Amino acid sequence: MSGLISFIFYILLGYFAYHFLQGLFKKDQSDTIVEGKQKSPPLDLKEEDVEDAKFKDVEE
Repeated sequence: MSGLISFIFYILLGYFAYHFLQGLFKKDQSDTIVEGKQKSPPLDLKEEDVEDAKFKDVEE
């Protein structure tokens, strides 16, 4: 019985090690080519055009 448990343990260990190593060596997702038209045009914003929102605390 303990042989069966250790066998299952080694199978699971190999499975997780395989997927871990596959994730390390997998090519980057940024190389993915997406075909088709954009639904909306990209925003034409510069870093200078964007500013943080200012918040006030509201007393209740």
